Amino acid sequence: MNYLIAKAMYDYTERWPDKEIKHISPSMLGGCLRKHYYAILGVPKTTPPGPGAQLNFELGRMWESIMEKAMQNASIPFISQYKMLDEELNVSGTLDFLLYDPKTKQWEVLDSKTESVYSPGYRRREGKSFLSSNKDYVFQVNTYALMAIRQGFDVRKGRFAVITKDNGFVDEHPLNITKTSLGVTLRRINRLNRYLIEKKLPPCECAGWKIGYCNYGDPHSQTKNSKGKLVNTSCCSASLIEEGGIYAESNQT
Repeated sequence: MNYLIAKAMYDYTERWPDKEIKHISPSMLGGCLRKHYYAILGVPKTTPPGPGAQLNFELGRMWESIMEKAMQNASIPFISQYKMLDEELNVSGTLDFLLYDPKTKQWEVLDSKTESVYSPGYRRREGKSFLSSNKDYVFQVNTYALMAIRQGFDVRKGRFAVITKDNGFVDEHPLNITKTSLGVTLRRINRLNRYLIEKKLPPCECAGWKIGYCNYGDPHSQTKNSKGKLVNTSCCSASLIEEGGIYAESNQT
């Protein structure tokens, strides 16, 4: 028989239920406020991730599983897949890893990421580091650090373990957790919470390539990119909230 394995995989991933977000998400905090707001309110995605993106997410989870087994083998003390909820801050998420140093009795937030073999080259051409080109990741780790500290963990460091999907190369990028970085993170959390409480529509902060891959894009304005994939040219329309309701255009700030 001539089985179409690719079609079977794509059909399978398209049946996966969309992830529900009921609280502020650490992984979304550094991104577009309006996109985050829509996700929390349960506004249906107009341009959801395709099956290829879904499979890529699964690849990331596979790497995390290998990383967990490797740390166990190396006798590194850690907590993995730590589900966190801070009701006062209205923040919830699952932290990849918390590493423990018995000598200092301190904890370190470790987040795993995957990237293309071309990503470091793009950063070099733009004169950016991994951290400066991924500010949303920095917000994510600082948010988890803030939540952990509020739970009593002594967290002063963060780290990204980045796996190159093309060749399995693993690189690490340290991040200092400071009062300043935690303060910036807390102010952004409070800002989004104010929009939620006051039922006001936040500004759209999508820019550049992020517009093309926003989950709340305008399907009617999509165009093909250099790889032939349909991407947005506009996103986060206020019309996604029913006109005349409590989130009307007049509520934008």
